[in-house]
Amino acid sequence: MYFNKKYERSGALIASRYKSTPVEIDEYFIPLIRYIHQNPVKAGIVGKPEEYKFSSYREYVRGGKLTDTEFSLSLLGRDEWVRAASNEYG
Repeated sequence: MYFNKKYERSGALIASRYKSTPVEIDEYFIPLIRYIHQNPVKAGIVGKPEEYKFSSYREYVRGGKLTDTEFSLSLLGRDEWVRAASNEYG
């Protein structure tokens, strides 16, 4: 705030603000699931999506109470969803 006031500017100083885009097409949803759950693997943080403790991946695979998985699983079914999210599709 100090810097922005001093130089008569507004907004984020270092990086742009986070932007979100709604997913309105089902065909984009499945690749997005894969992307989200593969991020920690691709970053080298874990070897498999289920090893990342901050992910909802385990909720989808084993069930749980924190994440509403009904819509995602209704698109593919649990087995197909696991293959998609674990990147078995390539």
